[in-house]
Amino acid sequence: MNDHTHTVYDQARQIQQDMRTLVGSLQAGAEDAERYITGEVKSRPYSTLAVAAGVGYVLGGGLSLRMTKLLIGVGTRLAMAVAARELSNMLKAPSIPNRTV
Repeated sequence: MNDHTHTVYDQARQIQQDMRTLVGSLQAGAEDAERYITGEVKSRPYSTLAVAAGVGYVLGGGLSLRMTKLLIGVGTRLAMAVAARELSNMLKAPSIPNRTV
């Protein structure tokens, strides 16, 4: 082998080593992401579903304007109903008097 062949061979070996390191890092990152997502799904299933739906919506290019308006309208009414219920519960809750010692 001449010097040029050695140089190409050494560069190829370095690229191979770098690729192995990159693949290992990608696998570790994928495992971390899987653990995180699994934990989120278990602890907050509805929020995770909403985020997944939103990401899918954006990546899918969205829906027609009519469907988007419908979904936003339904979501707004649902959010308002939940907020009204929470406010009602807060107003019904017994107040705890401030005690001074």
